[in-house]
Amino acid sequence: MTKKEQKEFISDCCKRLKKSIMEDFKQNKIPSSWDGFELRLLFSGKASEFVYLVSAKRKREFNNTVLVNNL
Repeated sequence: MTKKEQKEFISDCCKRLKKSIMEDFKQNKIPSSWDGFELRLLFSGKASEFVYLVSAKRKREFNNTVLVNNL
């Protein structure tokens, strides 16, 4: 992927994630008592829906890169 394609991919994922969460608000699925803690958990859970299964080797390499680059 080029840098431009990477940025477009991330932008698209963020837009889909935002759309999904906003739809939950629109349908009154999110309790009004939730604050930043619960909303972060919701965000994290929804974001995990965008993650696909990868090989153990590829996951290990990803984890290493995140660690080395302090991401």
